[in-house]
Amino acid sequence: METTQLEVVEQMQKRDRRGRRITSAERRAQLLEAYGRSGLTQAQFAREHGIVYQTFASWVQSHRLPDAPDALTKNVLTRMALS
Repeated sequence: METTQLEVVEQMQKRDRRGRRITSAERRAQLLEAYGRSGLTQAQFAREHGIVYQTFASWVQSHRLPDAPDALTKNVLTRMALS
């Protein structure tokens, strides 16, 4: 017996060329705020809101460190300071 999964998609929802949903910065901010109040783990929150966990985790990380330099930049700056 074959099972078929069907995803219901809002007609006005934007998608990229690969069919992935595009979430506006405003909507991401709303979801991150709701996550902060929820008390759920990232995985639980992402699952309940239909978001791929890896995508949601990257939003959370970016939100926590909006202006932080990446690891390579930190490493270079540390080496320069020690020289």
